[in-house]
Amino acid sequence: MKARIYAAILLTAGFLSLLAMPPTVSGSGDAARDLANVLQQAGVPVTEIAVRLSRVFHCTADRVADILKDLGYGAVSAAEALRTAFNPGRNRVARLLRGAGYSARAIARALKSVFAADEDRVATTLKAVVFTATQVAGALSHVFGSSAERVAGALKAARFSIEEIAGALKSWFALDEDRAAIVLKTAVFNAVRIAGALQTVYNATVPRVAKALKAARFAIDEIAGALEEKFHAGEERIAGALKLAIYSAVSIAGALQRVFGTPMKRVIKVLKKTGFSAVDVGIVIKTIWLKSREKVRFLLTEAGYTAGQVSVAIQILFKEFEIPPVRTLPRDRK
Repeated sequence: MKARIYAAILLTAGFLSLLAMPPTVSGSGDAARDLANVLQQAGVPVTEIAVRLSRVFHCTADRVADILKDLGYGAVSAAEALRTAFNPGRNRVARLLRGAGYSARAIARALKSVFAADEDRVATTLKAVVFTATQVAGALSHVFGSSAERVAGALKAARFSIEEIAGALKSWFALDEDRAAIVLKTAVFNAVRIAGALQTVYNATVPRVAKALKAARFAIDEIAGALEEKFHAGEERIAGALKLAIYSAVSIAGALQRVFGTPMKRVIKVLKKTGFSAVDVGIVIKTIWLKSREKVRFLLTEAGYTAGQVSVAIQILFKEFEIPPVRTLPRDRK
């Protein structure tokens, strides 16, 4: 009741009578805060409270933001009040709210409501006031209902690093390597950068990265190049990873040739060491290099396949099967 009486006096008498009043009303020792508290209890709009704090007590915008937060005003109300009293821009309001202790989610809601900011602008502003990629991801998800793909795009627009974005996808959306690679590709990151992010954030191995990049539908040549650049992997290690990612011997052989310029005999040896059968390698030799039956036999033997393995491969590839003669029964004589 006393607070309401004081508020009525202040509102009726104007600023001169306000200045003549005792420095405290509620006994806190902070006249500006006491005034704000009295006006709040009297139902004065928060925008008017901010204006009075600015004009009567010459409070700075930072001070007003602190008082409004202390009195329990939400970020949207505080942003509207600060904008009315001081006319700051979007980034300045975000800094004021951040300094007053509002969360990333609360500030995002204020930026959307007061400044009609979209996800990209909100992400950029939140980064400017030193929120992490994961905090920004959570804010966008809650305030805008943004998907992982949209969040990744907004974080990229805000110039977070791909590693920070991957970390946010892992921490906030609980994405595994495959799903993270798919989302990062939608944000227009290339295979090399995604491979590096998966290695750093997920501690992913060469085979796991190969599988994830395949899930993101990168071409096999892009995957092989990324594995070589980020892991400094050799041909055998890359071939093994691609085999685990369920690529055929023909596809792997082609990638080794195109990406690394690997010669034919070296490709054959790599495929054998990777665990492909004589039949698989024979198909590669016949398909890519168009070799004859005898040349295929020679190359498989040279690569270290046994005579039995080579023989089976030749029979399958060139259809050299011994067909038993068909016995015909004599016709019945009438």
